[in-house]
Amino acid sequence: MFGRALSALRILLAGVGIVVLVLLPLSFAIGLTVMLPWPYAYSITTVYGGGVSATTRDDATFPRLPVRAEFLRAGTHPQDISRSLVPRHHRSMLPAQTGGGIAWQTDVSVPLWLLAAVCLAWPVTSFIVARRRRRGRGFEVQAEVSDQKSEVSRSTAGSTPLPPGEVAAQVAAATGADGEGGHQHASG
Repeated sequence: MFGRALSALRILLAGVGIVVLVLLPLSFAIGLTVMLPWPYAYSITTVYGGGVSATTRDDATFPRLPVRAEFLRAGTHPQDISRSLVPRHHRSMLPAQTGGGIAWQTDVSVPLWLLAAVCLAWPVTSFIVARRRRRGRGFEVQAEVSDQKSEVSRSTAGSTPLPPGEVAAQVAAATGADGEGGHQHASG
């Protein structure tokens, strides 16, 4: 269950990342603005000029805007090259639409390349790791087996390499040699 949810999330993020990558060059020619009366008085999301901007205004006295989407042609929206390079966040206090209160407006801008990188990081990394696991870890290492050390070679073939002192100790234990010139210990 949990594995399926992770797999679905990975596929969803990969799809969003690919869509954002396709939008990146298109956003310099055309733009898209979506206005929603949610979560506050209004929310405006705009994709243009290599970035995506979201503006929300928390003003109870502001009239609710209808849901609306419109396309923008190049040059109809002010271009700021920094919005396609670095993310920005700005929160400002504005006078309320009616009455003497205040309203908060929050502006967030994220470059599309950064959004695509964040969306694609996990799916691409997991794809590469899975591919390496399927293919194995390179070539098979085979050890030559000598006459005296055949037991040690067979028991350690394919295992993790040991430090030199431990190798000598295993050879001595398996062959009965003390490691000093190959002398045999007398067994009683």
